[in-house]
Amino acid sequence: MRTTIIIPDTIFTRAKALARLKGIQLSQFISEALELRLLAEDNRKNRKNRKFSINTFSMGQPSININNREELFTVMDD
Repeated sequence: MRTTIIIPDTIFTRAKALARLKGIQLSQFISEALELRLLAEDNRKNRKNRKFSINTFSMGQPSININNREELFTVMDD
């Protein structure tokens, strides 16, 4: 597809030089750069919409009364 876009001179100059260094046409370089930017935006949206979840499990009843300080010290000293 052909289209006309307005690019600041400094960006155009840098893009043209990099395309030349890579040995590809400027249009291919710009297409690849735009594709990378679109992928990054998609990834950002996916991360933002992802809900955090954590697996939980029951460990049963504690073997000691954790509210009893003396009992805790006795267990920790053993």
